[in-house]
Amino acid sequence: AVSAIPHNPISEAGGTVQSVEYGTTPRITRLDGTGNGGRNLELTQESTDYIVANGFMDNPTYDYGAGPINVKVVDPLNVADGYFECIFDDSGYNSTGDNGADSAVWTINRYDKKDGVLLESITGSVNILQDNEEVIPQWGVSVQINQIKYTGTTTAQTTKPITSSIDFADSSKRWLSFITDQDGFYFNNWIRSGTTADTALDASPIYTVPACYSDEMIGEVALDEEKLFTSLVGGGVAPYRLTGYQCDFMPFAYYNNPTLSSNSGVERTAARLAFLPSVDIVLTSDQSKWTRCPVIELGRDENTNYGNAKPGALRKSPSVGKDGQADNTGTGMSWFPGYAIDVETGARLYMAFGENSFLGLDNGSDMIWNPTDRFVDNSGNAIAGGQHPIYVFSHNNQTINKSNTSYDFPYYNPNNESVNEVYDLMQLVETGSSTAERRLYGSMSWIANTILERDQELLSTDVTIKLRVEKEYKKFVATGVNNGLPMYSWSMNDIYTQTGRDTQLAKVLDIINVVPNPYYAFSEYEPDRLKNLVKIINLPEVCTVSIYGVNGKLIRTFKKDSPQTYLDWDLNNHTGIPIASGIYLIHVDIPDIGEKVIKFLGGSRQVDLQNL
Repeated sequence: AVSAIPHNPISEAGGTVQSVEYGTTPRITRLDGTGNGGRNLELTQESTDYIVANGFMDNPTYDYGAGPINVKVVDPLNVADGYFECIFDDSGYNSTGDNGADSAVWTINRYDKKDGVLLESITGSVNILQDNEEVIPQWGVSVQINQIKYTGTTTAQTTKPITSSIDFADSSKRWLSFITDQDGFYFNNWIRSGTTADTALDASPIYTVPACYSDEMIGEVALDEEKLFTSLVGGGVAPYRLTGYQCDFMPFAYYNNPTLSSNSGVERTAARLAFLPSVDIVLTSDQSKWTRCPVIELGRDENTNYGNAKPGALRKSPSVGKDGQADNTGTGMSWFPGYAIDVETGARLYMAFGENSFLGLDNGSDMIWNPTDRFVDNSGNAIAGGQHPIYVFSHNNQTINKSNTSYDFPYYNPNNESVNEVYDLMQLVETGSSTAERRLYGSMSWIANTILERDQELLSTDVTIKLRVEKEYKKFVATGVNNGLPMYSWSMNDIYTQTGRDTQLAKVLDIINVVPNPYYAFSEYEPDRLKNLVKIINLPEVCTVSIYGVNGKLIRTFKKDSPQTYLDWDLNNHTGIPIASGIYLIHVDIPDIGEKVIKFLGGSRQVDLQNL
C-alpha cells in the first residue's frame, strides 16, 4: 500500500493551476465521419446556433464530456497543452458493405497550435472493434474509442437508445405533454414494439379493433421485442418505423393506403431502426427559428375531411404564414414552431406535422401546430388533442449507410425556404409515384405524439426534446479533410495543467498551515508512542520555515527545496531537545512571493517509557 496525504496542488511546481478534475473531456470538433460510440452527444450552443441559422455545419463542436470519442483526463496535474487531431485510418473501412469504419485504428497528432508544428503522434494499439482504454501518460489523458455494432440484418437491423429527455426552459411551465404509449386495444397504444399479432376484426368503435394493434414484425422477428423504444420521453416519442398507422387516431397515415396491403412496404422497411439519428427537437416562440413544413391530413374519412383530402395527403386548407393567416402561397404548408438537429451529422432536419381536420373544435383544421389538452370528449370518444403529431426526417441515409433502398434526404436550409423537399415529394406521392413514396416515407425518422398539458399555455417557454441512440462510426464527408473517414480535433489550451505561475503561488500564502493545531500532546501522524510529530502543510517547493518562541528566540529553521508539499516537525529545537508546552510562531518565507506567520499552540507530554 502507498500512503498519501490529500492536498491542494497549487503549491506544486512553482505554482500549479489544475484546470479540470479526473474524467473531464475536452470540447471535441467533428471534422469528418459520423458516429458516437455509444456516447451521449451535446452540441455547444455556438454550434447549435450556427446550424439553426445555416442548415448545416461541417465542423460542429461538442461540449465538455459530450463528444463522439472519449478523450478523458486521467492525470489532472499533467494535462498537456496544444492542438490535437484524431484520425481514423482506412484499414477497417467497409467500402462495399455498410460503410462502417469497423476495424479502423486511430492516430492522434499533437501540435503546438492549430496548423502549427507537429510535436508528437500516438497510434492506438488495437482497432476500434475492441473496447480498450489506452492511457497516454505524457499527455495526462486516456483514449477510448469503441465501434458498437448494430444488431440484426437487412431491414431488421436495429440500434439501441442511449437516453431521452425533455427540458423546459422555465420548469414551472411544463406545457407540452404526450399521448403516452400504453398496451391495449385503444388509440394510445401507438408504438408497435413487442410481439402482439392479433388479427381479430370485430370491435366498436373501429379504432379499437385488435388487428389495428399488431406489433412491427418481419416474418417472425419482432423489431423491438424488448420494447426498448417504448419509454422514450415517457412513451411520447418513437421511431417512425415503430409507429402505428393502420387505424383512426394513429399519429401517422400513408397516403390513400392505410394498411400498405397493396405493395411491398419498402416505404416502411427502408427506415431501419439502425438509421435513426440522434436529434434535438426544440419548440420555441422565437419565430426566426421556425421551420417551414407541410401539414398532413390524419382524418381517415375523406368525406368528412376538409376539402375531401385523403388520409395521409397534404391538408387542403390554404397555406399559412407564421401569424397563422393565409399567405396566398397555395395549400398544405405551414410553420412548425421550432426546429430539429441531427447532432451526429450537424444537419438541420426537415419536419412536418399532422392535423385531423374533422376535429375542428380541437384546432385540427387551422393549419397551425396547436394541440389542445383534450384526450377524449365527454362521451369518451377519442380526440387526441386534435391530432398534432410532429414528424422529423433524416439526412443522407443512403450515403451514410450504403443502403440502396434509402434516400439522401437533404438538410433543411432556412435561407432557401421556397424549396421544401417534403412538400415536393408529397405532391409526387399524390400522383402515385412509388419512388417518391419510398424516398419520403423511408426518410422519416421520429414521431412525437403531442398534446397540450392541462391548464397550460402553448409555447409559454422553450422546450428541448433530446433523443440519443447508438451510432456506428461511418464514413461521412463533412470538411473532406480525411476523405470522409472519421476525424476529430480539440484544443487542451483551456484545460491544460499550468505550472510555474507566480500568481498561483501567491495564493499558497492563504492556505499554509500547521496540523494539528492546537497540538494536545498527540497526533495521528505519530507512528509510535515515542514520537511527537506535526506537519506544516501546503508548502511550495522552495521556502524557508523558521520557528520562534513568543520571546522572539529562534527555535528551529528548515530550508526546503523539494517537491514534497509539507514538512514534518518533531517538536524538537535545532539541537534535538523537545520544546516546552506553549505558543510558537511559525514563519514561512517564499522567495520573491511573500511570507506567512502562523501561531501554533503545542502541549508536550512526558516521555513514554513503556516496553523499554
